[in-house]
Amino acid sequence: MGMEGKGGVEEVVIAAVCENKAREVGLAVFEVGTAVLYLQQYVENSFSFSISMTQLAHHNPSKLIVLDSENRRKVLSSSINEATSQVYDQVPLPRSCFDDTSAIHFLSKVATGDEGALKSESYKKYYMALASASALINYLRTQYQMEPHDIKMHFTGPSTHLMIDYSTLVSLELLQACQYTNQRNAHLKYTSVLSAINHTCTTGGKKMLKMSLVQPLRDIDTIRARQKAVQELLENPDLLKSLSGIMAKVPKDHEAVCLQFATNFPSLRADKSKWISQTVGKLLRLKSLLELLPSLAQELEKASSLLLQAVCVAASRADVSKILGILKEMLVDEELTEEQVAGNVTHQIYMIRCQENSVLDIARKDFAQVSQQVHDLAENYRSTFGLKKLKLHFSARKKFHFGVSKKFVESELSEGMPETFIPLQASQANLFYTTLELNVLNSRLQTSLSDCFEILASTIEALTEQVKGKISHLRVLVEAISTLDLILSFAVLTGRSPDGYSCPDLEPSGPLLIVEGHHILLQSKGEAQSNSTFLSENRSLEVISGPNMAGKSSYSRQVALIVILGHMGSFVPAKYARIPVFSSILTRCTVRNDSGSIEDNLSSFYMEMQDIARITKSLTPSSLVIVDEIGRSTSDADGEAIAWSVAEHLLSAKAFSVFITHYEIFHQMPSCYPRCLHRAFPVCAAQADCHRLQDSRAASGRNSEAAGQYGIDLAQSIGYPEEIIQGARLLSKLVLQNKSQASSQQASSADQSLRLKMQAYDQLEVLSLLSSKSRLSEADLRSELSRIQDDLKKLMTTCG
Repeated sequence: MGMEGKGGVEEVVIAAVCENKAREVGLAVFEVGTAVLYLQQYVENSFSFSISMTQLAHHNPSKLIVLDSENRRKVLSSSINEATSQVYDQVPLPRSCFDDTSAIHFLSKVATGDEGALKSESYKKYYMALASASALINYLRTQYQMEPHDIKMHFTGPSTHLMIDYSTLVSLELLQACQYTNQRNAHLKYTSVLSAINHTCTTGGKKMLKMSLVQPLRDIDTIRARQKAVQELLENPDLLKSLSGIMAKVPKDHEAVCLQFATNFPSLRADKSKWISQTVGKLLRLKSLLELLPSLAQELEKASSLLLQAVCVAASRADVSKILGILKEMLVDEELTEEQVAGNVTHQIYMIRCQENSVLDIARKDFAQVSQQVHDLAENYRSTFGLKKLKLHFSARKKFHFGVSKKFVESELSEGMPETFIPLQASQANLFYTTLELNVLNSRLQTSLSDCFEILASTIEALTEQVKGKISHLRVLVEAISTLDLILSFAVLTGRSPDGYSCPDLEPSGPLLIVEGHHILLQSKGEAQSNSTFLSENRSLEVISGPNMAGKSSYSRQVALIVILGHMGSFVPAKYARIPVFSSILTRCTVRNDSGSIEDNLSSFYMEMQDIARITKSLTPSSLVIVDEIGRSTSDADGEAIAWSVAEHLLSAKAFSVFITHYEIFHQMPSCYPRCLHRAFPVCAAQADCHRLQDSRAASGRNSEAAGQYGIDLAQSIGYPEEIIQGARLLSKLVLQNKSQASSQQASSADQSLRLKMQAYDQLEVLSLLSSKSRLSEADLRSELSRIQDDLKKLMTTCG
């Protein structure tokens, strides 16, 4: 069957997906180990199915159920089946399996959580997701003979969290690093954002961390509750240390330990011996977990934050204590003596207390007597036949049997084994035998075992039914432990770099302010250079230029990652951050496959344009947009025109945007559009200064002749012939002079005046935010205000 692993149900994830002609997609994902069903329904806004690919990448299902068709090739030519065919193991099912009505009928009986949607008319809007759920349930029943009796159901959608599409997931390296691997850097270990911030102890905590990273929260109350819990742990190191010590003792798969009885596998009952062994093992693991709860609750009583108090309540629930009392009463956990141990079957018989069952007592005594007689028989054979190396073995199929090494028989027994021993199947190094006397004892043993198993099976089943009755309380406990693990992970992440992290202010709207922010992956390697960011309704577009390899792409990704971490409820790598609640993060960034796809007959420029089309379709005023060098794969005239038009569209949409480009024409954009700010990485010799953003005038003023020759500088460092470098520099200088003359004729003092006034306004708004949060001393505030006043006086004098 392939789902039952050692100690419990393996972490198996199955998904089903379908779509209609209106591009509505229904997605159902079921976690077998925890019996959790995720349902989503949304409208895809791109032909690459970016939303679906993001959700599937998050859950990473082992099987993906898709809608089959008689004309399959035609369907796959432009459907989600084609988009997922190269990534996931697809299982096609007929259309009859995708029946939302049957899913509603089944889930209304066994589902908890958001099951209220099934009892009202609101379920109709999830008809595509429920159709996928129907196919998934059909597959689980037929393929795995599985009957879930307590499903936790979650209805989610893009509106409930910060939307991150698949392109952003890849370009920001959220789940997997996307670096080239070649002979020179094959020894390097590239790190994803998930692995860089993950300090969880359990799979449940890591899953919640992963979900928070791929689907960041938009609920400010929940975000602030997480922040306050992290802040309390950082201010109380002793509490953090004690809680971390207890969490280290919690079983890594605590979700499966608590929820392993939420799903029935009737086929396992065929082998009662194996079923009893596995079930008792599950109960013992659950018992060991519940025994940690009193100490956990005792430590959490010291906490004052709302989230930690909620975890304390979940850890000290009376109903969970009742489960522990039942398990302690029924399970025996003391060590068994060597005489009692005759294979695992001994543990199965004696690990359940049934003091008042006389039939079981008789069967156990008979089993013990037969076992002792078998050992006496083995000792008699050793002394009678001189078989000092004769060993006694036990297996569920062969029961008791004897074994002796081939080497011993060949060297010590010239006439072979005595006729009393009947040969069994031999291994490469050993020979196995039985005897008539042993067969008689094995027959008696099987009778006593069958009696024991019948009674134990009914007792264990009654015990598991009591545990199943408390599944809803165990679900609360599982979520509480996972949440605590997540909060501890955030605290450990911040504690390892206390000076580099701060608690961000999350607000419903307003400007985005990041003071001395770092890229989390570069900071972990000690290579981070701090840069600040300010985006507001009056300055929504930030155009970034500068030399190659100066850090433009790292800066843009840094802004997106700080926003994501802030929405997760974590502290962020910045001196200070003020983050509005965004609806989505949309990116067009350079990744490995940007060179184009020969197999799909797509050019790199076509892929760029696809990404921009996706962004414009999903764009809202509450989106954060990152655009990294578009139009570079076509002619300069077309590339500049497209890039400029896209930037104008972002300005008109009023979405906060970071726009990276090498085109010189963008130096003129702040003069045309006051809501645009142009910043640049300077051309300089000092490595540290090269990665710090400056106002475009200051950056270009250091070396105006080389300002437009970043690519030529890189070509020279690689080793291009000198004659090529000199010729290129001359031509580049002539082009820059012509463009400079044209732009100087267009620019006016009024435009320059408006630009400087807008910058002064931005500076005042930043100072106001920092001073209101006590992030700026009075002396520094006076100094900054005096500097701004002097700049405005000079401006008035210049404008006359």
